Amino acid sequence: MEGNCNYCELLGTKPHCGNCRIMRVQSVECRVPRQVDCSLGEMLEYIATSEYPDERFMVGDYAIVQSCAGIKGKLKVILADFNHDIDENGATSPATFIIIGIDGGWNFGLASNKWETSELHNRLPLFEKMLPKEISEYAAVTAKKTATSGQNSTLVDTYNKLFPLSEIEVCGGNYYSFPGEGEQYALFNNQRARSLGFSWWLRSPFKNYGSYSCYINSETGYAYSLVEKEYRAVLGFSVKSKLQ
Repeated sequence: MEGNCNYCELLGTKPHCGNCRIMRVQSVECRVPRQVDCSLGEMLEYIATSEYPDERFMVGDYAIVQSCAGIKGKLKVILADFNHDIDENGATSPATFIIIGIDGGWNFGLASNKWETSELHNRLPLFEKMLPKEISEYAAVTAKKTATSGQNSTLVDTYNKLFPLSEIEVCGGNYYSFPGEGEQYALFNNQRARSLGFSWWLRSPFKNYGSYSCYINSETGYAYSLVEKEYRAVLGFSVKSKLQ
């Protein structure tokens, strides 16, 4: 509907609509997150090709997909933030998601709190091979920074389609980890969103100690643990934009 919309004329918003972009976004923000009414592939395609994906989806919206061979049960794929992550070419991703195994699985110890030798890092190529085709098709190679180890705050650059989250990306601060590992995702501004019903590893080494790493405790929130303990993995991926 073209016509006399002062908001759209002021902002130069296109395509023009009767309610204008401001009211369309507000209508999304006033509802609660929900399971989307489309497939994950359709959701990712819309985000990858739309200039304003937040007009249709909001942080916390999710899709349920069947996992591939080697992963138990189904996966819950949750929208964590818009315009947060950077890909290997320096481009901003339109959205980032986290992946949760609904039926369990992905439990292991880290063996080391040195990021490049930890099991959480070593298993990323294996997890990437297990991705459902919808995620594999749209996932960007994302740049992340992680402290070298609990005794070395030097940041290591990694580039993967899948990545574990850091303490600050979830908790919004560096309580047990070194600074520089990103910024908090909008999804986790709500502390309840961090409680997924199980304990899960973060990629952040526990600072000043060589045998501990950070994780999210299912009951108490952010914490640290011996790397020999077994917790679940929660992985993120960012969407590759198809806009030129």
